[in-house]
Amino acid sequence: MSIKRLFLLPTVALCSASSSHAITLSFSPNRDNVIFEDADGLSNGLGENLFAGENGSRGGNRELRSLITFDISSIPSGAIVNSVTLNLTANTPRRTNVTVSTSLHRLLGDWGEGSSTPSIGQGGNGATATSGDATWIHQFSPGDTWDTPGGDFILDPSAILDITENRLYSYESEQLASDVQGFIDGDFNNFGWILIAENGADAKRFSSGQSSNSQAIPELIIDFTPIPEPSTSALLAALIIPTLLRRQRTKHT
Repeated sequence: MSIKRLFLLPTVALCSASSSHAITLSFSPNRDNVIFEDADGLSNGLGENLFAGENGSRGGNRELRSLITFDISSIPSGAIVNSVTLNLTANTPRRTNVTVSTSLHRLLGDWGEGSSTPSIGQGGNGATATSGDATWIHQFSPGDTWDTPGGDFILDPSAILDITENRLYSYESEQLASDVQGFIDGDFNNFGWILIAENGADAKRFSSGQSSNSQAIPELIIDFTPIPEPSTSALLAALIIPTLLRRQRTKHT
């Protein structure tokens, strides 16, 4: 009878482990910035808009790219990422009938958001970089520089999306989820992503984390499953079973 009880205990312990359910969390950017293709150190750290594409003759036909990252440290280590969505709201003032292909790429280096704020227009012309701003040349102006001007990033895109009219757009892919899984697991540092438009395309504009429209602020939505933690009864069983087994072996020797 006592032997049968010993075999049943592990089964009870396994069944008493608490189950895990998927959790969905939403994050606003903790940093975003626009960098401009020039050597003068233009930036847009605190403007209300992000950009991807060329800003036209009035802006010097510069290419604009946007950097964005989210603090996801509240997600527990070991969590399994099920899906990831990055929402951006387009608010381009003109040519909203033109489709532009955009792509997100995981950044390989850290970067800064200074206090640069464009005073003309909606930010497409940029402003002189302040201390700590990212620029086309600098990760943190006026010091650390990118290995490659325009940002250091994975060439293969994490997500691709065509942008046309002004509305909410959702970037989703297995690779985007894999990026976030890597951030959580510590496989690589979380420097976020860079948003790039196809070569030669007119810039598309998006609301930034500083947008006065709170409904249009970028959003990262992560659906994940935490690793189940053993319940109290399971922990007790894990402590008691080895003792009982030792006593049983002693009894028969």
